[in-house]
Amino acid sequence: MKDNAYRIGAFWGARRENSDEIASRLLDCFSRLRRVHPMFGDWRDRWKNDKEWAAGPKTPWQLDLQSLTRLVDSRAAKLRETGFTLGGWTGGWEGDNDCSVSASMTVGNHAQHMAPNHFMLELPPPTLAPGLYEPGVLRAAAEAVVDPWQPWWANVTSSRLLDAQQPPQPRLSIRELDDYLSRPRDARTKMPTVGWLTYLDERHFDNLSITELEAVVTVHHGNHGTWLTLAGDPLSVTGEDALAAYWLVQRPFHAHPFQGVEKDPTFDFDAYRARVLGIPHASMKYVVDGYAFDGYRDGRLQYIHPQYEFGAEKGELAPAQLKAVFLPLATEQLAFARGTKILWHFPQRQVVQDVQAALAQWGIEDIHVRYLA
Repeated sequence: MKDNAYRIGAFWGARRENSDEIASRLLDCFSRLRRVHPMFGDWRDRWKNDKEWAAGPKTPWQLDLQSLTRLVDSRAAKLRETGFTLGGWTGGWEGDNDCSVSASMTVGNHAQHMAPNHFMLELPPPTLAPGLYEPGVLRAAAEAVVDPWQPWWANVTSSRLLDAQQPPQPRLSIRELDDYLSRPRDARTKMPTVGWLTYLDERHFDNLSITELEAVVTVHHGNHGTWLTLAGDPLSVTGEDALAAYWLVQRPFHAHPFQGVEKDPTFDFDAYRARVLGIPHASMKYVVDGYAFDGYRDGRLQYIHPQYEFGAEKGELAPAQLKAVFLPLATEQLAFARGTKILWHFPQRQVVQDVQAALAQWGIEDIHVRYLA
């Protein structure tokens, strides 16, 4: 996938299906895509080598159930449990074949040790096919993929956005890596990446924090799932925006999230809270419409943060880390505060400096920060 080109990918775990069932999904998908944009119209096999290229153009696929069933049957894996693997494109014999859409899929796979099932469309660069990058076209194409295949998750993304979601080095400790590799394949399938548009099936992702997500993405529901849209048009979204949403989506599936921000287990939070509030036993909360702040003093709601550990060098939080951790919290608290100012207390000077700068950048004026060791 070229850096500035997008893909539409759908992914799901083990699902036993025969060639008739897969052909039916494929016909539904291609029929929907054809209605979205003409470039999704005619499909054929790709050339495997120069000899095939010299022999002439491939015969277009016949988009009817019987023909597609024969096509799927011809692509069965040697091990039946690993399903069917197909690939095609919309390129022709003449003209600029860079301006084509490629499709690849592994479907009907129900072997636990193999890679997950997927259906993927690789789009040409926006300079060659600007019409495909209209937000409405990309969204309609994603829905045309999600509806027939019913994936666990799907996204519309690019290499640039995917690269931004790589966790900071070192990625995982040995213990975390062992934990990840010991999980069943289907459990690992439930670890999505985020694109300009992301779909999460509600049957597999029922523990998302919608309130936190709404601080960094637009959320709407449909197709038996949740759709997340990053701010801006598809070609203007940043890797930082994708990373902020990625951490929030990933958080429920990792005992140790990748964002590099953890509560220090050795920190005596109760003692620190009592010191900040100036009372011996700080066990009471100040509740506003069901939301628990730590107190109310001098006309401001008080909120006390724990001591954090950092994955970043020198203890500094990256902008995307700040956005993923503190922007959702700020948005949620401001909604409950209803105009009342809020004071955040931190036991770390560097965090105060980072958060103070981030709040100013986000245009948040009603939350102040304070350092108290």
